[in-house]
Amino acid sequence: MHFDSHAPFDTMFKSNIRNFLAKRQARMNSSEYERIIVIDDGGEVLDQIDDFIVESDRVVGIEQTSSGYNKLKFKDHQIPIINLARAEAKKVYETPFIVEGAIRLLSQRFEGLRKRPEKILIMGQGVLGRRARELLSAGYKVDGYDIVEEKSDMRAEDLHRRLGEYDVVIGCTGTTSLTAEQHGKLKKGCTLISISSPDREFDAVHLRRQLAVSGQFCRDVEVDGIKLLNSGFPINFNAQEETESLEMIQLTRALILGSILQATRPQRQTGFIELDRGLQFLIADQFQRGVMDVQDVVVSRPTYARLPAKPAHWKFMSVRG
Repeated sequence: MHFDSHAPFDTMFKSNIRNFLAKRQARMNSSEYERIIVIDDGGEVLDQIDDFIVESDRVVGIEQTSSGYNKLKFKDHQIPIINLARAEAKKVYETPFIVEGAIRLLSQRFEGLRKRPEKILIMGQGVLGRRARELLSAGYKVDGYDIVEEKSDMRAEDLHRRLGEYDVVIGCTGTTSLTAEQHGKLKKGCTLISISSPDREFDAVHLRRQLAVSGQFCRDVEVDGIKLLNSGFPINFNAQEETESLEMIQLTRALILGSILQATRPQRQTGFIELDRGLQFLIADQFQRGVMDVQDVVVSRPTYARLPAKPAHWKFMSVRG
């Protein structure tokens, strides 16, 4: 996909996905495939696919991101969608080490700043934001903001006034946490860093449009004293090697594979379907035994408190060679 720095990524991506599906519509509706499994990251394919399929009972979706789940959760779907995004095994085990990879990159980038940050504001205090705050608080003064007042260090009406206090603002919401109108309230020299989804956290396209158009996807830009890392895209979108170790990322791969295996079986409902709990337990158990017990793991060791006990239907997904 060609990148245009003067266009929002979501707009470009939506158009590209529509073209992608249109070119494959005839094949998707032919008898060539017994089952079509759509693995989505961000929900755009699953948001549009109902417009392109005739026999929806042959299609099963898998959504693996929270941003995709939030995009799709209020829509009526013709197809079943395995809800990998909200699987407890993913939230309890995967999110901590994904965040740690992003924080390691942040620490490296902080070293390249003109001045070491003193105060950091984290936008969003969900699972991602809370973990980021926990890790950064050891070395920095960190405040958190969330639209849910009980999770926030400040009220919504105070955010506008206090934005000028912070050297760094980190976006963890997956939505637009800072609008273009709020950019003028930021401290001179403030650095904006996203660790969530595409380039929507800080209304990044507004800043990029003040510079010459560029096709370079992930570059740092500076406008009117505001530094936007990675063009507003997540800090770990760096077109380089994974920030997580190969051992740790096996959990992600196993959960995706498990979702695919579940999608091969007949589904009795449309819309979001929970990833099989027995399968989640099996993967989490093996991950903890085979990886976390032998790795020098930095993340806080999770527990099974939020995972179900070993269910009776363990026979599901017993795959042998």
